[in-house]
Amino acid sequence: MPDVNGWEISKATKQKNDKIPVIILTGWGIDVPEEEAKRRGADYIITKPFDLDELLLVVNTAVQSISK
Repeated sequence: MPDVNGWEISKATKQKNDKIPVIILTGWGIDVPEEEAKRRGADYIITKPFDLDELLLVVNTAVQSISK
């Protein structure tokens, strides 16, 4: 994404509809405190490397959060 970054997309997504769960998948290996991630529009952060079970758990949790 040459003109924007994931944080900008997550924040814009939440501005459009704050009920849409946003998952950031990063290879930067950053450790972002949960409250900062929420402030920046991300509900979940997955860092690489990750395993499929971890990804499926986060996606399932995100989908479940929509119906609450």
